[in-house]
Amino acid sequence: MSITKIKQIEDLKVSLNDIKASLAEAVKNSKEKFSKSVGQEYEDFFKGKGFIVDSLSNFSGKIASYGTYSITLKFPNSDFTSYKLDLPEPNQAAYLIKIFSKNIPTGNTSRIIPQEPDQRLNAEIQFLQEQIFIAKKEKENASSEKYYFQVTNDVSSRQMMYSGPPKSYKKDFESFTDLLQELIKD
Repeated sequence: MSITKIKQIEDLKVSLNDIKASLAEAVKNSKEKFSKSVGQEYEDFFKGKGFIVDSLSNFSGKIASYGTYSITLKFPNSDFTSYKLDLPEPNQAAYLIKIFSKNIPTGNTSRIIPQEPDQRLNAEIQFLQEQIFIAKKEKENASSEKYYFQVTNDVSSRQMMYSGPPKSYKKDFESFTDLLQELIKD
């Protein structure tokens, strides 16, 4: 057993945890920036159609109104992974819009653990160094993260008994404007 290697492993673990915390903050900032762009695209789309657009209370969404007709975009969760778009009569539809990342990490975490204690320490050091490299790369790419949207009808389980499973758009939408143009026709 090598005290030097054990200390190195512990230092690498601390370094990895610091990088992961920094990565989580970078991803959160990227999602917040993306969410603001979604809200802006929503606003631009409906203002271009003559609607009045306002924010909902507590920044929980936006509402586009034309007379008494209103279309609501809600942010149901604080981690910006989904939105809900409600269309009143005559469409009477609600859509759940999920956000997915195009840059899915490809790090391989499988490894062979040697039997000999000294080799096991070396393998742990190498594994932690690889994880640090992957986390640093992900952090570098976080600000340029690309997202796409997937849309499903947001129906209750009771409604599903009568209408079947929700329709899912298999098409990826590169922008929120493209998604709105698909769902809301002129």
